[in-house]
Amino acid sequence: NPWFDYYNDINSYEKTFRGVLGKVHVVDYLRERIKQGRGAVIMDLMGPGFVLRSMPYTAALAVTLGDRRPEEQKAADIQRNLTVIAGDVREKQEAIRGWLQKQNVLGFDLILCRPMKGCDALPRDNDTYYSLIESVWETLSSDEGMLLFEVPRYKQKVIRNWAKKLDDIPNV
Repeated sequence: NPWFDYYNDINSYEKTFRGVLGKVHVVDYLRERIKQGRGAVIMDLMGPGFVLRSMPYTAALAVTLGDRRPEEQKAADIQRNLTVIAGDVREKQEAIRGWLQKQNVLGFDLILCRPMKGCDALPRDNDTYYSLIESVWETLSSDEGMLLFEVPRYKQKVIRNWAKKLDDIPNV
């Protein structure tokens, strides 16, 4: 079953991104932001938002291909300020930016993207991946925002090349 990790909490994500996170714990990062009054606006990109429910935040967004939540979960999510946008992520960038505007924030403090097999549904051309990662990057908060973006092994070179471009940008 390729979706065995689909409904895991943040601990599973931290295992996936341990090489990047080191000793940083995502929940501690978010709690500290909230404690400092900076807010914690988070997004689960290409995921149903299950992981978000186990984390502290001030506002949360999940962008997923389809919304399969039962009505009682939708009601609970509304109460917790968790929004789900369903559809092809490549066609939802304007909706994501609109959601940020409604929250009155400039960007996400944390973006998680661990789509598992979801990347297989995207075209395999490099432009798709460059476009996706750049559009996500543009929505990241400049106030110590954190981006955890998993890519398939066959696209890691593309992402490394993109990351090298960031070296030329001050304060990145």
